[in-house]
Amino acid sequence: MKKVAVIFMALISLSAYSKPPQIEKLTFKKIREWTLNQEIVFICKIEASSGYAYRDGKWQVTQFETGEKFLLRELTKDDPGFQGKDKTPFAVFDIGDKVPRMYCAVNEDAGSIRCKGLGELSFSIETTQFLRIEPEGAVYPDDIIKESNPKLKHGSCQLK
Repeated sequence: MKKVAVIFMALISLSAYSKPPQIEKLTFKKIREWTLNQEIVFICKIEASSGYAYRDGKWQVTQFETGEKFLLRELTKDDPGFQGKDKTPFAVFDIGDKVPRMYCAVNEDAGSIRCKGLGELSFSIETTQFLRIEPEGAVYPDDIIKESNPKLKHGSCQLK
């Protein structure tokens, strides 16, 4: 019994000093394998948001609400813009919307997705982090409404 306890303690000691397992780099190829070639959908969440608000006759730096979610997903045949899928196979959709806010090009070698439309978005497959820019309102302060303030948003996405 004593021998078993010594071996058990030795194994625990060795496992405490062993290297952690290496996590493979996330790539489009791996995602395709995981999703069995189904539509790729990322659910993204805004974790930080700052920008400018026009108050008291001038632009002021401010923080905006976080927690908003949106979809970064492949276009399907029913989506507006599907006919251009060869050039822009992904799009950014607000939750519940059928019309994309942005269309996206994929750089598989760099592991990134870049989107343009009502703003810009840059997404890294490897880190699953994004940076989203919404410049609305920056040029016409007299026409500003509450939702039209230029914003810089950061967050992360996960596969659905």
